[in-house]
Amino acid sequence: MSHFKGFHGRLAAVASRTAPRAAGTGRYAEAIGFYQQAFALNPTDINVSTDLGTALWYVRRADEALAQYQKSLAIDAAHAQTLFNVGVVRADGKRDYAGAIEAWDALLEANPAYPTPRRCER
Repeated sequence: MSHFKGFHGRLAAVASRTAPRAAGTGRYAEAIGFYQQAFALNPTDINVSTDLGTALWYVRRADEALAQYQKSLAIDAAHAQTLFNVGVVRADGKRDYAGAIEAWDALLEANPAYPTPRRCER
């Protein structure tokens, strides 16, 4: 059993390393598959979850991105990058400005030292 678990951990690590490489070269649709594999193998990895949401957003799948961000927030309701991204997708993808402000207010309340609060004030 531990051998099987170790294999899944290594597979998740490979998918986690491959996804950002694909995303970093603009291949977001390809990155989505790798992020999905990594998240399925490690469903508590908030960074993989949030990056999956971002890749979905970059291919203009706003509803799916928001659904993925909700999974991230279920892991950590105060995760700064996720809350920031929720605001971006709500504002730019859904034209839900009240929802964006709500997300950014939650971001700044949970993370008062967020490095770029001006980004949330625009």
